[in-house]
Amino acid sequence: MNFVTVKDMASILKVSTKTISNMIKSGKLKAVEVGGKERITYRIFEKEILRFMAENYEKYKVEK
Repeated sequence: MNFVTVKDMASILKVSTKTISNMIKSGKLKAVEVGGKERITYRIFEKEILRFMAENYEKYKVEK
């Protein structure tokens, strides 16, 4: 499975990494946690990116 980081997703949507983190924490965007106790990061799977983009196309129009 392919995945992207929070930073990659922020770049795709042209928003801040904080916005992506907030989307994950609120449940709007599903991600998996990776890392240890001190630093947790997230990865977003390609399937979730496609779902999110389909549901939010008008808000986050992305050029191909």
